[in-house]
Amino acid sequence: MKKAQKRRFLLLALILLAIIAAVIYFLPRLNLSSSEKIKVYFLKDEKLAAVERPPLKNVSPLIIVAQSLGKGPTAEERKLGYYTEIPKGAHINKVDRQGKLATVDFNLALESYGGGATRVEGMIGQIVYSFTGLPGINEVKITVNGKDEVILGGEGYVIDKPLSRADIAP
Repeated sequence: MKKAQKRRFLLLALILLAIIAAVIYFLPRLNLSSSEKIKVYFLKDEKLAAVERPPLKNVSPLIIVAQSLGKGPTAEERKLGYYTEIPKGAHINKVDRQGKLATVDFNLALESYGGGATRVEGMIGQIVYSFTGLPGINEVKITVNGKDEVILGGEGYVIDKPLSRADIAP
């Protein structure tokens, strides 16, 4: 009887250890909401300015940022002077994260944007600052319909590499 009890005890201890290890391994990988607000950048007085969005349970912060950029400032934020340089009709096809890099793929409307250099820089700043504001993301690769080299605006602003906050004029 003692041998059988020892085996059961060892088996239960191993099962409990496996459950604890699984929780420790998988818990950080779940997109559970936290109390920390998510910052999304728009423009105000021709400068980048952050607004906050609440985290949503079981929704990736990447998705929250993508949706917020696509929708633009709320009516209340617009009354306070916030605006977006992301053109109407532009939307994010896909957003993906690999390590410290977020890849944000837009539809063709982003490339056919007719804004001048200042407007294009504001738009790029919104995208880069919003995604690099998320923990662990240092760079953003902007693509259009999967193409790595993107040419924006009337002046032909070329994006051919991932961008960090250091690449954006303050």
